[in-house]
Amino acid sequence: MLTDREKRAIVCLLGQPLVTWAIANNRDGVYGVRIGKLKTKIEIVLTPSPEKDGYFDIKISHSIKTPLQPRPWRQKWRRGSSRVDALHRSLFYLINHYRKAVAQGFEPGEDWLIAEHDLPERKRRRILKRHTAIPRGYGRSDECQRSTVERG
Repeated sequence: MLTDREKRAIVCLLGQPLVTWAIANNRDGVYGVRIGKLKTKIEIVLTPSPEKDGYFDIKISHSIKTPLQPRPWRQKWRRGSSRVDALHRSLFYLINHYRKAVAQGFEPGEDWLIAEHDLPERKRRRILKRHTAIPRGYGRSDECQRSTVERG
C-alpha cells in the first residue's frame, strides 16, 4: 500500500512538463506515458523484487535512441529502492535523452522509441484495463517540483 507522500510523488513524476499523457495503476505498478511530441505509449511495470525486500523491479516497454546517441538507451539497472525511485529512474533517462536531442534542433520522431519485447502483452492488456487516469496538467505545482527531488 502506498503512503500519501508516495502517491503525491508519483502524481508529480507523471505530471512533468514532457510527460504529455499518463495512466497509473498503483495497485499493479503499471504506468503508461507519452514523452514530448511522441505518440507512442511507453509502459513501465514495477513489481516487488523477490531478491531484495522493499525494492521494485523495473520493466520498460521501449528504449530510446535519439540522433545524438550512438546506441539505444536501455535500462542498465533492473530495480529501484522504492516504487517512486523506480519510476523516477525510468522517466529520468527517457526525458533527458529526448530533451537533449530537441535542444540540439532535432525534430522528435516515432523512430526514436524502440520496442522491447520482455513485457508479456497479455498481462499488459489485463492490467491496463484497470488504470486510473491522471488529469492533464495535474501535478505541475511548485510542491511537485520540490517533492520530485525528494525521493524517499
